[in-house]
Amino acid sequence: MKEVNARWVGWIPTNRGKLNFDFIELPDFLESKKITKSYAPNKKKFTNIDISYLSDSYGYKRYLKYSRKSKAEYPATANVEFEIRSTKIHGNIEIIYKDFCNISTKFICDQNGVVEFENIFHNVDSIDAELKEIKSLLYVLIKTLIHGDAHHHQKIDVALPVMDDEFKPSVVSSSLLDYIKLAERNIKKNKKVRITF
Repeated sequence: MKEVNARWVGWIPTNRGKLNFDFIELPDFLESKKITKSYAPNKKKFTNIDISYLSDSYGYKRYLKYSRKSKAEYPATANVEFEIRSTKIHGNIEIIYKDFCNISTKFICDQNGVVEFENIFHNVDSIDAELKEIKSLLYVLIKTLIHGDAHHHQKIDVALPVMDDEFKPSVVSSSLLDYIKLAERNIKKNKKVRITF
C-alpha cells in the first residue's frame, strides 16, 4: 500500500450549530443483507456497505480502466469504523473495488461538522490523478453515516468542496451560494416542479 501524504477537510452542515453524535447509522437506502454492524460502548462499525451508487458519481468508471471486467463484476464496498472520544469522532474508512483497488484513510470529525482526513493509502500506481474524486467519495460516505440534523435527503452536503490543508469557511459559503443559485435556476426551468410543505 502506498501513502499519499496530505491533509484535507470537509464540512457536514448542521442547523443546530453542532452535530448530534448519537445518530450515527446506516440510512435505509444503504441497508442490505450483506452488511454487518457491530456496536460497543462509544463504537460503531459497518462492514460490506455497497457504495456502487456513490462510486458512479465519483469516478467509479475511471477505475475500470485498470481492469477488463465489467462494473457488475467489481462492485464497490466500504468498511467504516467510528469511535467517540470526548467531543470528537475518530474513525477509519476503507473502500474496496474488488480485486484491483483498495483505498483507506483515518478521519476525525468535530462537533461543529469539520471532518479532517489524514493521508490516503492505496494500491494503484496511477490513482493520484483521481484524488479529487476519491476525496469526494470518502467525504460523501462519512457525511451520509453521520447525520448532521437527521436529514436523510439533505442534498446541499454533496455540493460542498473538500479542501486541502485547512478548513476555510469562505470557500464553503461561496460554494453554498453557487449551489443555491444553480438549484434555483434548475427549478425555474422545470415546469413540472411541485412544491409541498
